[in-house]
Amino acid sequence: MKQTSITPKTKTYSYLLSLIFIVGMTSPTAQANPANSTYSQSDTQAIYQLKKSAERGDADDQNNLGARYSEGNGVPQSYAQSVYWFKKSAEQGYAKAQFNLGNMYDEGRGIAQSDTQAIYWFRKSAQQGDKEAQFNLGLRYGKGTGVAQSDTQAVYWYRTSAEQGYAPAQNNLAYMYERGKGVAQSYTKAVEWYKKSAEQGYDTAKKNLAILQNKRPVVTIGSSTTLLR
Repeated sequence: MKQTSITPKTKTYSYLLSLIFIVGMTSPTAQANPANSTYSQSDTQAIYQLKKSAERGDADDQNNLGARYSEGNGVPQSYAQSVYWFKKSAEQGYAKAQFNLGNMYDEGRGIAQSDTQAIYWFRKSAQQGDKEAQFNLGLRYGKGTGVAQSDTQAVYWYRTSAEQGYAPAQNNLAYMYERGKGVAQSYTKAVEWYKKSAEQGYDTAKKNLAILQNKRPVVTIGSSTTLLR
C-alpha cells in the first residue's frame, strides 16, 4: 500500500528586499468529519481490513490508519488515535510514520507538545531519507528551535532534501547561497537552486528568482541566462 503522510502546509515570511524564505514546518492539517458522518459499505469494509492489518503489525497500514484518524478520512477524527498508530509504525522504523509522529509532537496534536520529541522523530525519518523530515530539520537548525542554531546544519539538511527534488528545500538552499549563510555566498548557485524549485511550479521560488534577477547584473552563456557572482 502506498505510504501516506499528513497533508503538508507551509508558511512564508517576507525578509528585507522582499525575499521569501519558508520558515513553517511541513506539518499536519486535519479536516475533521462531522460527528454524524456516515460511510459507505465499501469504505467500512476497507477500514475494517486496514485496521486488521494494522493490528497484525503492518507498519505501512499502521501509518495509513494514523493518517486517516488525523484527517477524519473514513473514521471519526481523532488525534489521539492518530498518534497511537503513528507511534506503532514509527517504532518499527517506518520513515513516513516517524515524520508524521514528529509533526504531531511539533503541533501538540493528540499528545503533549515537545520540541525534543519532534526533533527526535524528524531526525529518525530524515536519516532514512525522508525529504520532508530533512527539510523540517533544516528549518529547526536555521531558526535554532529545539536545537543549537547552526546555518551549516541547516544547509546540510536543506541540501539533502533539495537533492531529492523537494521544492521548498531547493528554495531555502538558494536563499542560503544568496545570503552566504552556512555556505560560501554565490548568486550563481542561488539562481541554480531557485530555478530548480521554480521549474516545479513553486511560486515562492518564482518570486525570489524574479527579485534576484532584477537586483543583479546578468550574463548569457549559450542559451542560459545567469547572474554574475
